[in-house]
Amino acid sequence: MKFVYRKKMGFVFPLADFMQRGRFRQVIEDTLSETSLRKKGLLNPKVVQDLKKDFFESNDISTQNYRTHLRVWMATLLELWLRRYAVS
Repeated sequence: MKFVYRKKMGFVFPLADFMQRGRFRQVIEDTLSETSLRKKGLLNPKVVQDLKKDFFESNDISTQNYRTHLRVWMATLLELWLRRYAVS
């Protein structure tokens, strides 16, 4: 029961590992494909492709590299949201 009385401890969700190696990788690849990005025209396909490449080729899953993970995550969520709710 030592853990009940210990100080609070934070943690970082293993987002990068989940996105790079899990089943979500294919969702990211499909959602942020150059073709898909060009259809919506909201995000710059070149910038997103470079970001995605850096993300998938990186082995750095440290907190310092967390911003890259979040950018890929947010771009993916935005594209998925646009597919569902945006008027074409």
